[in-house]
Amino acid sequence: MNKWKKWFARPAAAVLCTGVLALALSAVPALTLWLGDAGLLAQPHARTQKAGALALTGEDMYLTRVLKKYSRRGSLSGYQRAGTSPDSMYYVEPDGLLFHVEELASAGVLPEEWAAYFMDQIGLSTYQSEDSLGFVNYISYGRRDENLGYYIIGVTVESQSQKVVGLWGTAEEWAGLQEPDAPAVLEAYKTYLGMDSLADWAGPEGTKYAEIGLYSASAGLLLACQSGFYVAYPDYTFEAGGDQQRMYFSLSAASVEESTVRGWQEYQRSFGAGAFGQADADTARLQEEQPEEEAMG
Repeated sequence: MNKWKKWFARPAAAVLCTGVLALALSAVPALTLWLGDAGLLAQPHARTQKAGALALTGEDMYLTRVLKKYSRRGSLSGYQRAGTSPDSMYYVEPDGLLFHVEELASAGVLPEEWAAYFMDQIGLSTYQSEDSLGFVNYISYGRRDENLGYYIIGVTVESQSQKVVGLWGTAEEWAGLQEPDAPAVLEAYKTYLGMDSLADWAGPEGTKYAEIGLYSASAGLLLACQSGFYVAYPDYTFEAGGDQQRMYFSLSAASVEESTVRGWQEYQRSFGAGAFGQADADTARLQEEQPEEEAMG
């Protein structure tokens, strides 16, 4: 373990962690994934319905209120963010993280083969941090052999409900994992979060999340599930002999105003069906440039 601590102390470690965070943040533009201190909460408040209300609305649910507050965290007086790199977190045993992986798998949110991979690959290099709103970050690195350390998974958990409110996981290409079925994952995630009582969940048509997201206007909440491949940088793979293609799986929920969704829809109508694809391409290009720029100071 001393070897790992020394490795994380190297300048390259800061670069690789920043690169991973940039990739995760770009996976869901306009939202906050766990790596940017993402957050949600699924537990309905004890007072779940206002007097005289015929049906639950977003304001009746603790989840939506906490997420809305979290979305304004930058302007909150005294807000303390949580670290998302080993240097700004503290070492913990992996048991807590493994518990949440098992819970997601049992709820049908995390596909079995992904859960099995995470359970097998999560190493002893697991770290934790917590922000002042009670959102807890976990990250874990695995070890395939003595010369290769790599990022496996990160999750954000709301401390009161103990619900996972964001996830970013990776797997080596050779693992042969299937891309998760986004609609099935999202339906299970909605149930896991205790949000079935809201009747207006639907894919936000006219946005990039139409097929990979569920949006509730009454809650102002967007759930998103994404997966794909990316290239890890040499520093990231550490003595692995060059770039390495890895697969990622991300799951997130964020407070998104209905006006924001309408803005996305208007953007696509104005610039055509390929508008978001071009925006993603531009984001990917910036991602590739950022680690090098940061490495150069």
